[in-house]
Amino acid sequence: MVNVTAMYLLVATTVATFYHASAARILGVFPHQGYSHHMVFLPYLRTLADRGHDVHVISNFDSSHPNITDISIAGSIPMSNNNVTFPNTAGYFGIVGALKDLSTLSYLAKTTEGLFDVPAVRNLLDDRTASFDLVIAEHFNSELPLGFAAQYRAPFVLLSSCPLTPWTMSLVGQPQHIAYKPSVFSGLSEHMDLGQRLINAAVSIVSTAVFGLINRPWSQRTLKKRLGLDVSLDELASNVSLVLVNTHWSLNGVSPIVAAVKETGGMHIMPPKQLPIVSTYL
Repeated sequence: MVNVTAMYLLVATTVATFYHASAARILGVFPHQGYSHHMVFLPYLRTLADRGHDVHVISNFDSSHPNITDISIAGSIPMSNNNVTFPNTAGYFGIVGALKDLSTLSYLAKTTEGLFDVPAVRNLLDDRTASFDLVIAEHFNSELPLGFAAQYRAPFVLLSSCPLTPWTMSLVGQPQHIAYKPSVFSGLSEHMDLGQRLINAAVSIVSTAVFGLINRPWSQRTLKKRLGLDVSLDELASNVSLVLVNTHWSLNGVSPIVAAVKETGGMHIMPPKQLPIVSTYL
């Protein structure tokens, strides 16, 4: 009996000795200036680092995590914290309001080109020995982060801090369900009459066209100028492996979603901290 137990212990020790964890090198690219977007993604990035992955993050904000290598682009892009004014579209016909919002987003997208002027980013891109197993990026108003996936020939995951935009849906073949699901730019609710449904359809079609005719061609030209990448963003973007979106059926309603889209609403909500004054009485 003793010999059998000793044999089991020997086998278990041998297996444990040769066991190893497989960690990935992950690059996160988040040039957008809005902290309200970045705070949604931070818990995801921190969790990846907690699990042993080698995470590098290009952004305007500090990740405040010992296992994340921050590549700061702060100062290269005009910051809009508490000082940006969106046009008041409440009194406009839906399509006009959407066009004004899209115009603002196009302007903000063009400011993200400044990330390529940051020495730390240039050094990373010029390092021919650098490689990454995965690229994670936000898909919002600029597709410049996709250039890093092309540069390193890595699969990529896209994140959305808001309900999916029409142009993100088109990447993975996600139906828009415009008859009962309001476009993120329409300002409508799910309770739409016939006229509002027509407005919702028009907003969805126009916003997709504006992104395809203005934002994406600009991103493609910029990637060719800055990185020398002669790629089709239409093809590159459609190779996305997974889209994580900050929505939840309890708040955003129920609708069919494709396998490439996963709702992760609430992943930025941390466990509540104990209130020291209250805890003394409980």
